Amino acid sequence: MILEKKLTIREVKKILRDLNDDLDTILTNKKINYQRTQPQSIAIKDIIVDQSHTSFDKFAHYVIKDEDLDIKITSLLQSINSYESLIIKRIKSIALANKKDAEVIILREDEKYASEHGGNPRTWEVIGEATGFSARQAHRIYDKYLNS
Repeated sequence: MILEKKLTIREVKKILRDLNDDLDTILTNKKINYQRTQPQSIAIKDIIVDQSHTSFDKFAHYVIKDEDLDIKITSLLQSINSYESLIIKRIKSIALANKKDAEVIILREDEKYASEHGGNPRTWEVIGEATGFSARQAHRIYDKYLNS
């Protein structure tokens, strides 16, 4: 039997950030490829007679290259959509289970708070005070979420 580790919302958000960064890089490369096909001013090296007589169609080369990039872009967008729907499903299931439990999980996985405090999530004491649970109970609720 293969045991799969269930990703937390925080881990899924990190994966989403990485996928969005990859998508941004590919879109930038696509834009650069397009800009290369656009008319430019004449350079002196273009005036010199060329002996090779090879015809190189910049636009055709751009279209061929971009087909590969389009496949990558489509794949990344599908991955991003699946992870975003996973986050939505997780939040909905938590919210349906218990509003207070959901609050504990959301406070623990708050990325904005963690980034402002050196990557550390809220402590169990802070979460307990905010939700009305004890620190141990808040920790237990979060562990239940991770194991379910």
